[in-house]
Amino acid sequence: MNAIIERASLALRRRRGELSRVCASHVESEGEAREGAAADWTELLDTLADRERAELTEIDDALSRLEAGTFGACETCGGPIGRQRLAAVPYTRYCVTCEERSERG
Repeated sequence: MNAIIERASLALRRRRGELSRVCASHVESEGEAREGAAADWTELLDTLADRERAELTEIDDALSRLEAGTFGACETCGGPIGRQRLAAVPYTRYCVTCEERSERG
């Protein structure tokens, strides 16, 4: 599991850097769009920025779990989150079973 945690940590930090740069770029573009009165463009940038900010929050929370030693444990049942799931979505909070239950109900 340590190798999974190390890979997840690197992936989270890398993605956080990418999103930070993208968000900074959106802020600059948004300012330009507002000057040009392009409302549709501004709305699109706002939507993208909201998604990226939400992902940044998830990444920061996952990094906090890494530091706390709780990374890889499902927040609902406390069981382990599968390696494949952590590799695919390193900031996930839930095992597949709990995620599916949440989506259904």
